[in-house]
Amino acid sequence: MGSVAAPARRVLSGRIMSDRAHRHLVLLLTGAPGVRRDD
Repeated sequence: MGSVAAPARRVLSGRIMSDRAHRHLVLLLTGAPGVRRDD
């Protein structure tokens, strides 16, 4: 995971909005029970 964390941070730092969308998609796909995080 460490090897993925570094590049992931660089990508996320430039794609924060994309990260948000990804989180929403993950929550929807995983079927998180009413987990809404509107940061």
